[in-house]
This record gives sequence, C-alpha cells and structure tokens, in this order.
Amino acid sequence: MNIEIARKHIVILNGGSGCIIQPMTDEYLYVLTAKHNIINSNNQLTSLVRFSYENNTWSSINDPVNGFIEGQDYFLHPNKDIAIIKIPFLEGFNDAYRFDNITEEKNGYYLLGYPEIRRNNQPHNTEWYRLDFGIQILDSRNDGMYEAQIPGNATLNEVRGDSGGAILKVVHNKLYVVGIQNKMAEEEEQLGRVRFSQISSFDEIVALNSQHLQPILPFYLKSFSFLEADIFNLEYGLLTQAKCEKLTEILKAKASVLKESNLVPNVIREFIKEKLPLTHQTEGYENCEKKIWALWLELFTILNIAKSKAHTIDDLPSIFKKVRLFYSNTDKDYWQVHLRDLLSKDYSGLDDNGIVIVASNKKAEDDLHILDVNKIPGSIFQTLEKEHDLRGLRTDVATDFPLQKYKFANISAFKEGVAQQVEDSFIADQVSNCITVLKELYEQLIPN
Repeated sequence: MNIEIARKHIVILNGGSGCIIQPMTDEYLYVLTAKHNIINSNNQLTSLVRFSYENNTWSSINDPVNGFIEGQDYFLHPNKDIAIIKIPFLEGFNDAYRFDNITEEKNGYYLLGYPEIRRNNQPHNTEWYRLDFGIQILDSRNDGMYEAQIPGNATLNEVRGDSGGAILKVVHNKLYVVGIQNKMAEEEEQLGRVRFSQISSFDEIVALNSQHLQPILPFYLKSFSFLEADIFNLEYGLLTQAKCEKLTEILKAKASVLKESNLVPNVIREFIKEKLPLTHQTEGYENCEKKIWALWLELFTILNIAKSKAHTIDDLPSIFKKVRLFYSNTDKDYWQVHLRDLLSKDYSGLDDNGIVIVASNKKAEDDLHILDVNKIPGSIFQTLEKEHDLRGLRTDVATDFPLQKYKFANISAFKEGVAQQVEDSFIADQVSNCITVLKELYEQLIPN
C-alpha cells in the first residue's frame, strides 16, 4: 500500500483531525480523535471533512454532523483526551487494522493529519495534509499516552491541528493504525516530541458504551459469513481441475452451515489467546489477518465433515486437545520456510495422537501434504534433531521430538491432496456419496 492512500482515513474534525477505522460491524464506522477537538468547540461537532481518491484526483467531502448527540453519536473518554464518533457506514474503509505491539517495534511509523498552518496558508484543502515519515516511538507516560519523535524537530505551530491525526504503520502491504496524536510533549520544547494515545485506549470507551459500540476489530471477526469468498480457493492443474471444482462446490456449501452456529471468529480468537495460529507471535498484527480466519472456517468445515457435526463454542476445549493450526503469511511452501520453527511451538494440551495443521499462502510442494519424517533429507533431519537436543539441554527440560510425536499436515492435504486421491467418478457422483468419501479420507487424518 502507498502510504499516501491512507489519506482517505484521515479527516478534518472541527479544529483538528481524526482517523476513520471500521469496527467489528458493517453497520457504521468510527472516527477516532482527540477529545479536546470536541470540547474546544463547545462540546459539539461542527464539521467533518473527509477525502476521496478517484480518477487519480483527491476531492473533499463535507459530511453532516450537526445534531450529533453525545452518548449516541459520539463518545468522550471520562479521563483521557480521546473520543469516538460514529458515522454512517461507507464502503472502502476495511483496509486499516489496529496495531498494538509498539513496545516491540519502535521505528518505521508515520503521522498523518491536517495541521492548522496549512489550512490557513493554502487555498486548496486537498493539499492541507501533512505526512511525517520516520516517526519513532520513545516511551510511555503516566497520563496513559506515549511519546514519539518527529524527525526534523517540528514545532508547535507546525503540528497544531494535527491532534487526532493518526500514527500509522505499513506491514505486509497493509495499513495499521497505532493511535492518534494528542499534543506536543511541551509547548516550549523544540525537539519534535509529540504525545499520542495508543489505539488500545479507545477500547476503554467501547467497554463503557458496549450497548452502542462494537470492538475495534476487523468486521469479519463478527461472523464467518464475511469470509465465504476467501475459502477453498484450490490450486489445480489440468488433471485435477474437475475434481477440485467439485470438491470446492461441496466444501463451500458445507461452510455455510457455520453461519447458524455460535462459533464465530472472535470467540475462537478469545478462546485460544496465547495459542494463536501464528508462526511469529511477536509481531503483534497477524492475529487479525483475514487469511487466518478464513483458514479457521476451512478447518471447521473439514471437522464438520470428518465428525458429522456442526461444532459450537462448547466443543472448543476438546478440539484443541486434538488439533492445532499454525499459519504463516508467506507465499512459499510452509515446510520450506518453517520446518525448523515447528521445534519450538507450544504444543501443551495437545494429545499425543494430535494433528498439527499448518498453512501458508501456497499449497504444499512435491505433494508433501502430510509431513513424512522419513522423506526429510538426512542432513536436514539430523540438524533438526541436534537442535532439538540442544534446546532441551538449554532449558533443562527433556521433551519428545515433536516431528515424530505428532502428525503434521499442510491444510492442502484436505483440499488438493484429497483431489488427487478421489476416483474420477467423484466428479459426477451425488453430493451425499461425495461427503461419505470425504469423511473417510478426513477420518484417516484427524484423530478421534
């Protein structure tokens, strides 16, 4: 993503700025801003200007906010300089995510807002924005804010009106909102230091007004129905195309059953917490990746067929004794990139006959849908064994070699792998018979 396209998320609000983000709903949007932008205008919303990019041109749009009521349309934090404004839903704002891991990653941020000095000095409001590169997160402050450094020692006059502007980050070509800028660290300090509120602070407003506000999470975490277009997009060749198309049709139809279940992505996310389906759990943004939750929809569809059951929330504890899912946002074969990483994953609570399902953005290569340790080249396997032994010595804890203790399968084993196994008659067979065939194949992989 080009960071300047993020301008569509930044608005002029009263005398300051704000940031549009879609919460966990498709009914409305939020504008995150500094509370003083509203307080300083007699506790009212007087204007909201957003910007649209079409035909290579930016244009401004004045959204009506007169008559907005506190506690109904906008919500002020009782103690902190932050506020949430609800505005009518608009398409095109589901491409910004929250980012919480600022204690681990200190560099590479942006500040985007509409400072007052530019509004006064330039006639065309589409040119009023200011984008600061190379923002560095410094440390937390007692008032619940964080301090950050703007390169170039920006002064108060330069950033006044930026309040409510967003601290942003681009990761894997996706836009992440870190928080909103509140003020200069000190009015007389000429070091480009600003204070900002982390996006998690806005969770407090949501919690205080839960009857009116949805969490600041991607909308598709609310229901699997938002993910149906992203599932079971199989890769196939000339010989398996017809089988894959029939398999896709059946699996997508089965996935629709989960619409009626109380098993929704955010429930799973809350349940697994520290056992998120990630390869790198320190990055702080992957737990909201859309691909992860599309994979969970695929997994529960597969379990539905294997167990002849539409699972619910109550089934999660037993499922996690039998199955784990780890995802990596790589376009390469998972085994090639992360075979070594599997030695250090957390398998606590997984039964000895459990299965570990892995996934990336590519199906398994060399038809290695099921990991067979006997097929791993000897030199690689010996290196893995040696590293596992050394890890045990370092931790003083002897553990079984996981690649031999558990069954490991790429999720492609249940998709492209199955398409390679079924007979040609599968293509024209009745759906009920196809389900029986799939159930038999899936039962061979998934433990009872």
